[in-house]
Amino acid sequence: MVHHQYSWKTGDGITLYGQSWMPDSIPRAIINYVHGFKDHSGRFEKWAVRFTENGYGVMAVDLRGHGRSEGRRGYAAGFKSYLMDTRVLRQQAAELFGDIPHILYGHSLGGNIVANYLISEDFLPKAAIITSPWFTLAFKPSLFSLAVANILRFTMPGLLIKSDLDAEDLSHDKKVVEDYLRDPLVHNSILPRLFFDIEQHGIRASKSIYKINIPLLVMHGTADRIASYKQTRNFVMNAGYLTTFKVWPGDYHELHNDTDEKEVFDFLLQWLNLQISG
Repeated sequence: MVHHQYSWKTGDGITLYGQSWMPDSIPRAIINYVHGFKDHSGRFEKWAVRFTENGYGVMAVDLRGHGRSEGRRGYAAGFKSYLMDTRVLRQQAAELFGDIPHILYGHSLGGNIVANYLISEDFLPKAAIITSPWFTLAFKPSLFSLAVANILRFTMPGLLIKSDLDAEDLSHDKKVVEDYLRDPLVHNSILPRLFFDIEQHGIRASKSIYKINIPLLVMHGTADRIASYKQTRNFVMNAGYLTTFKVWPGDYHELHNDTDEKEVFDFLLQWLNLQISG
């Protein structure tokens, strides 16, 4: 396996951190990975290495304001900034591996981003994967918190507030939770108006899956207490024959880090192999 690190510039001048994990032979396909909110690409490394062991390459980006990329933690001018970052990832992957099939993979916020990318962009991958998408939260902040956040997004548009995400809801594996809490690249901030923008784009995506005309695998755990499994189920109700929906009973938010992650990986790999060989 070969690991590389990259520095990419966006159209609005932000320097993004990217990295790749490649097998020793020519990869069967390149997986473009987009992480979730507060997260970073390095937390996907275990699965990235496993993909290389099965002949796939992985290229990933730290979204602006996350991980090793530039920007205030938890800040973006709007949801479209994340779409810009995803376009940079796709373009860089295409420049390096243009003749190899590409798969776009988004988790949590990344799932919302990937869904909106597939709906709105012309430069499409061969197939896509969405896991535990944040279309809307499984838990709703109190009416008071929402009211305050709604006021702040207009009166103090640059103010960051603390995120209410409970790390215990990421995985049944306590080590995953402990490592997450100790990770210096994980932040705990969010811009109120960005929160509302993410949710608005999530609902938009939930109503527009019929516009996605490439093979799509959507997976979600029924016990996810962070991103709404019910909203994901609503998302796939209007899907066509190219969409596969896999439910993981009892699983928490991070399917790639939960206690049955090997079974999840094997299912995903089997689906992926079918798309590449088909």
